[in-house]
Parts: sequence; structure tokens; C-alpha cells
Amino acid sequence: QFRIISGDDNLKQAIMAPERMPIEGSRYKIGDCLHAYFIDGRLRRLKICGVLSGGFSNVYVVIDLAEMKAYCLKENRATPGDERKKNAALEIEAKIVLAIGKHPHIVTPVSTFYIYDRLFILTEYISGSSLDFQVKKRSLNVATALKYAIHLCRAMEHAQNMLPGFVHGDIKPGNCLITLDGRLKLTDFGQASAVGFGKHSVDRSLSNHDDEKNSGWGGTRSYMAPEMFDSQPARNESSDIYAFGVTLFEMLAGRRPFLAASKEQLIALHRAGAPPLHMLLDRSIPTPLVDLISSCLAKFPRNRPLSFATMENELIEIAHKHFGASFQDAAVEHCELEVDHALSHAVLQDYDTAINCLGKATHRLGKARHSAYSALILNSADRAAEALDSSSLAVDAESESFLHRYAHACALFSSEHFEEADLHIDHALRLQPRHPCALDLKGKILMRTGRLKGAAGFFKTSLFVDGTRVEPYTELARINSILGHWYRAIRIAKKGTKIHPRDPELLRLLGEAHLSKRQFVESIDCLKRSLCLAPYSGSTGKLFVRACTDLLSSMGHQPDIRLIRLLYKAAKFSYSQLGLEPTPTTFISELIELLKNAPPNSMLFHFFDDAIISLSDQIDPAHRRMMGEILVTAFEAKPAYRHELCAIGRLLYQFADYDNCIRAFFLMVEKFGPYAEAHYYLAVCLENQEDLEAALVHYRRALRLNRNHEFTRIAVRRVASKIETSVKQNQ
Repeated sequence: QFRIISGDDNLKQAIMAPERMPIEGSRYKIGDCLHAYFIDGRLRRLKICGVLSGGFSNVYVVIDLAEMKAYCLKENRATPGDERKKNAALEIEAKIVLAIGKHPHIVTPVSTFYIYDRLFILTEYISGSSLDFQVKKRSLNVATALKYAIHLCRAMEHAQNMLPGFVHGDIKPGNCLITLDGRLKLTDFGQASAVGFGKHSVDRSLSNHDDEKNSGWGGTRSYMAPEMFDSQPARNESSDIYAFGVTLFEMLAGRRPFLAASKEQLIALHRAGAPPLHMLLDRSIPTPLVDLISSCLAKFPRNRPLSFATMENELIEIAHKHFGASFQDAAVEHCELEVDHALSHAVLQDYDTAINCLGKATHRLGKARHSAYSALILNSADRAAEALDSSSLAVDAESESFLHRYAHACALFSSEHFEEADLHIDHALRLQPRHPCALDLKGKILMRTGRLKGAAGFFKTSLFVDGTRVEPYTELARINSILGHWYRAIRIAKKGTKIHPRDPELLRLLGEAHLSKRQFVESIDCLKRSLCLAPYSGSTGKLFVRACTDLLSSMGHQPDIRLIRLLYKAAKFSYSQLGLEPTPTTFISELIELLKNAPPNSMLFHFFDDAIISLSDQIDPAHRRMMGEILVTAFEAKPAYRHELCAIGRLLYQFADYDNCIRAFFLMVEKFGPYAEAHYYLAVCLENQEDLEAALVHYRRALRLNRNHEFTRIAVRRVASKIETSVKQNQ
């Protein structure tokens, strides 16, 4: 029998797995290779060989090219929205799965990391099938169903032991994977919560739930306990026990206990309908097992079993009495993941947990490597003195290790011992001459000691080794700005933003370079994007205000103090930070007054559009109406510049005035020629108006003009899929 690597069926299955492209698209496609760096300088090169989709996320089947081992890689779903909120939601899941750790009946987390400011979770790859797939083929025999039920109970017990108050929130056959050796493994903790973690702390409204989903609280409607449909549901272990009962019923009966034509009917059945237990009795299911399922499906939490441990004991007793079967605890495999888990906690800025997690691996790593990893984590936590103590121990114990030298150089650099750091990073580079992280650190050391040209050489070498990293682009742009080579800085920064369009520091440097060359509109655009992506930075805010006032001055308009104050406030509100003074209402009120009375108001929309968009959900109806009237008046005045018309069009879209938005962007294309953003907004408006054919035309035009815009790529797939589905339904 052919095997790619002897004994590795996971790898064979991963390579042969077909692509199943989500309707809404995905950010990456089969064949793409992602580079993930850890704080210790290690690189994972992950080649995508499959694409799947979940309720809140996309999951890629990937192969680590160094290990030649298959994994699953999870990211937030590729639809437009606030990336920070999406990352925050996925961060909770990452912390939960790392805290749960390794267990025979839970999919094992490997690591977490950021690529292009987006969070990813890497987990083991299961090459078997899901329980859902098995149940859809046929109902399971009782012995197999009992085995899987016991495995699921043990998974939940372990999670609850590791995390007090743990609730999975979405137990169902689709979230239970079956390995090739017949073990059930619980997965998908995107709806999970526990003491200190939970969906209550983030806005889940960005999730795109299908008809099976309960928008607002997550979970899958067909498996949700009655109390979960309340406006303020109680999230406790009892709701998971109900979902477990539905899952066990489905394993034995081949269908869910409650089926309905509409979500309202389904909710009514969960609240008041009696489960069809006769279906189980007709199949000669043991009565004690039917009784257990009946108690799990009780309408009130107090009538359900007390815990998963209680249910496990009952299930084991039923299996022994009726089938003579015994289910021993699966052996917990030796965990080799402590270092990756510790570094993952550091990525999530949970540094104390990272240090504690690393402590569990001391016996395996040895004191020297443990000290080196501790130094890197402490350095990330800005605890430079402690990091230096740890890295010194590592280098003293073993001086010919790249890891130890690199960690010590990082600690010395953070402690501003630049000459010593230079010596140690040189030693590290002799051990690994083409290591991008070490090359970048060498460049930064040379920058801090005033040797800018030498630093530029190391950053260029780093880019030659790996052109996907943002740091070399940022530092090269900074060096050229310091040297006054503005055009070169602009060229480098533009090249970097094509790969990293959401890096705030790179955008700030590009905006500063444009401003120095008196390219005010380009500067304002870059600085606004930087302000939208990162918490308010005083230096970026000052550059933004200067660019706006310089542009007005160049047009013969003298900015007054009221405008300057509002520009500073707009710089802060662009990031949607709450709790700032003045309140959003006060800011919008002052801005409306300014727009009414201070010419040229079309130019002012270009200054304030991002701040208005970030606060749009907090604008009261009266102010929304006034803002809408001002926008229409400004549009009817036919702005003279493309950036003014674009800003007005974006705001018209934000205030759901799709007809005027379409008119604005058609005028923009007519006056200034094809422009990617104009065609994108035309397409979005037409899609909202259900004109899918016209929307697809404009999405494709936008994509031809800007192939790096991921939301346009996703939209093309989404709308094409909608059209195809509509055609099939009409045939």
C-alpha cells in the first residue's frame, strides 16, 4: 500500500483532502504558504492544502514543511468587519484551548500566532471523520454510541477540571471528530466560556450565523437548551448536558429529537415539546439509557443530571450490564507542547501564564534552554532586568547555542546595552547567518548606535531571506526618512503596505514621508488608516492635524482653533475608543455645527470621515438625520476633488443612503476614471439592493484595479455563489 511517509495517514489524508471553499470565501487558497514567526525566532512554513468553514471562522488544512506533518489552522471568518473585535473573540478561544491543554478526547492545541495582524490557532489534524458524518449515514449501534458518549463526558470533565465554570456552548455531532482508531475528540471552542473567559466580554455580533444558529448567543439552535433562547440565558453546565442529550439521541435514532420547518417552531418544540423517546424504545435501546437521555432533555435545568461525571458513571454501568463492555481511561500521551503553549500565551500577552506553562517543561528542556525561553518571554513583557538575568544564565551554561545568544542579545538590546548586544548577535549570526529575526535585531542595534547605512544593509538582507516580514520594510522606511531620502522612503513603505496593508507604523511612516514632500492628500489617507488601526498615538495625531491644516493653507483657507481641536478629537475617535472626553455625542454635535458653517465643507469630510464612521452606531437619530442632510447638500454641490467625493460616498453608504451613494461613486468614476474603491462601494450598494448581477460586475472591476483587496476577492466568490444558487432554484 502506498504511503507518503510510513505510518503517517494524517499527512496522506491532508494532501489528498479536497478543497471545500466557503460560500463567503477565504483569505487564502490551496497552494499558499504562510510564514509564522515565534518570539524565539523559529519559523513555521505552513502550506495550505484544504479550506473548510465554520460558523465564525475558516479552517485550513496545512502541512508544516519542516516537519512534514499535517495540522489545522483556524482564523476568524473572512468577511468585512472590525478586525480587532474578531481577533478578541478568537483570542478568548485561544486562551481557553491552551488552558485546557492536551487530553485524549479533545483536539490538541499546538500554538497561536499573528500573521499580518490577524490571530491564528494551530491545532492537531484529525484524518478521520466527524460524528455528524457518521450519524448522517446511519444511526450508530448502541455499543458504539455508548463509547462515544463516554469519550465526550470525559472530554467535558477534563475541561471543567482545568477551567472552573467551563461551558462548551456548542456540543453537537459536527463538533465531535472521530479518529482512525475510533476515539472521539471534542473540537471548536469558539462559543465556550469559563470563569475569567467568555463571550460576554466581546461582541459576537460579527458572527455570520446560518439558519441553524442563534444569532446573539451562538450555539446551534437544534441542540440548544430551552433556557438558551431567553434574552438573558443562564450559561451553565446544564445547557451542555441538554446538548449532550440531543447528540446522544441523534446517535441512536439517526435524527434529532426536534425537527421543524421554521426556527419559531423549533424553539417552541425545545421549550414545550416532548422528545419522541418511543423511537429509541422501538429500536430496543436499553431502558436505563433512554431514561438518561430523557433526563438530559428535561425542560428545566434542575431536572437534568448533575454533571458529566455522573453521566459517565451511568453510561459505564449500562455498557457493562447490557454489553459486558468496559471502558478504561485512555492513556494521556506525553505532552511535548509546553514550549509552544508558553510562547502562545506570550503572543496573547498573558505573560505570567506563559512563565508558569514554561515551568512545566523545565525537566525536558534543561535549565539553560528554560532560561533562554524565559528571557524571551520576560523581554516581550517589558521586564528587561529579569530577562537579562535569565539570558545570562543561558549563555553561561551553553555559549554555542543560537537560541541562547539570540535571547541574550534581545535582553541586552532592551536594557540598552547596545555594544554587548552587538557582540552576542554577531555570534548568533555566525551560527545561523541567514536568520531573519537575528538580521533584524542586528539592524536595530546598528540604528541605535547611529550606523544607519550599515543597519540598512542588514534589513535588506533580511528582506532577501524572507520578503513577507513587516519589520525590515518599516525600519528601512524609517532610516530613509531620517536621512531625508523621502522618495526612497515612500517607495519602500508602499512596497511594504502591499504586503502588510494594515500595519499602523508602516502607514504612519508613509504618511510622514508624503507630508514631507507636500503630498497632503496621500499623507492624510495614510495617517487616517494608521489611526484607525492602532490606539491613539500622539505623534500620529500631530502629523494628521498638520497634514490637514497644511492642505487647507495650501488652498488659501486659514484653519481656526475650533477646527484644529476637532481634528485632534477626530484622531482619537478614529480608533473607536470609548470613554474619551468629550463624549461621541458632543463631538458629533460640534462637528455638525462646523460642517454647516465653515467652508470648504467637502474637504472637511475627507478629514473626518473615518471618525464619523467609527462612531456611527453611537450617533442619535436627530444627529443622523442632520448629518444625512449635510452629506446630500455637499454631494449636490459636486465636489471638485476625487478624495472629497470618495469621503462623501463612504459616509452616504455608512448612513444607508444607497441611492445617493451609487450616484456619488458613478460621478466619481465619470469624472476621474476607474477607481477600485468606487467600484467596490458601487458593488456593495447594489448587493444590498439585491441587484447581484450588476454587483458582481463592479466587484470584478474593483478586483482588476486592486488585486490585493481581500474583501473584494471574497465578495466575488460570495456573490457568484449567490447567483449560482439562485439560478439552480429557478430551474
